[in-house]
Amino acid sequence: PLQEQLAAIRASRADEGLFLAEDNFNEAAAALSERLGQMVQTQADDSCQIVSRQPVRPRVEERFQRVTVNVRMRCHGEDLLQILYRLESESPMVLVDDLNVLRPRARRRTRDSEAELSTQPLDVRFNMSGYLKS
Repeated sequence: PLQEQLAAIRASRADEGLFLAEDNFNEAAAALSERLGQMVQTQADDSCQIVSRQPVRPRVEERFQRVTVNVRMRCHGEDLLQILYRLESESPMVLVDDLNVLRPRARRRTRDSEAELSTQPLDVRFNMSGYLKS
């Protein structure tokens, strides 16, 4: 019986890092937004900025409640890669999907505008999602 109880405790902790710690959708969406904001502050240079963050409630009910935040930001490629990697590799589990990366348009084609274009931040849009345990 003691071995069974120990196995049950271990099994219940195995998924601990997969779920968001918050109790409800609003708190979890706010925590996801805050987590992204902290990553941008600590991982990216000053040209990387979040334009908007909007919580999106799921249309379909799933076994676990999905918490999604729609994000739009402007960021250079290297900073973007670092942020996306950290979002998906740290605990709790966060999924990034519907990723769209747009390069800013050049107004006129000159040699100088090509150099200027490469230094402009990318326009990035994506959804970041996590799940509530209950």
